[in-house]
Amino acid sequence: MAVSLTLAFLSGFTILLSRTLNARLSSHIGMKHTILINYLAGTIGALIVFAIGGGRIPTFDRPLTLADAPSFLGGLAGIIVVGTSAFLVPRLPAYVLTLAIFLGQLFSGMAIDLLREGRTPIGKIVGFALILAGLLVSFPGKGADAKLPDETGPTA
Repeated sequence: MAVSLTLAFLSGFTILLSRTLNARLSSHIGMKHTILINYLAGTIGALIVFAIGGGRIPTFDRPLTLADAPSFLGGLAGIIVVGTSAFLVPRLPAYVLTLAIFLGQLFSGMAIDLLREGRTPIGKIVGFALILAGLLVSFPGKGADAKLPDETGPTA
């Protein structure tokens, strides 16, 4: 369990690094090209890991059908993540963006639990509310006359 938690913690660093690098690239070549480069580099990296690991091309025990289509939507979700992150990184402080994304993940997790189990434990709702409160308290520009972060972002 400790190894899994350590790896999950370390993956947080790579997520933030990836968001920052993609945003920087996007400011130079644009969002669409950044998404393309990101997925090409990821594909090449996956192929290298696949080859080093002695992987085999997957085989399916039955023909794929339309019902299997949602299983392949992870790549589409990844495109949305990369694109929105590249858009938002220059507009929000890293801390605020990280908490906002984390809150979205928590909310989605609670919704999935609710659909699967028919309930969401009160502890999860309280935890979500506490993190949301932390975000609102720490968000830059507290006060009625304070300015929000620049909404225009960099010019591409």
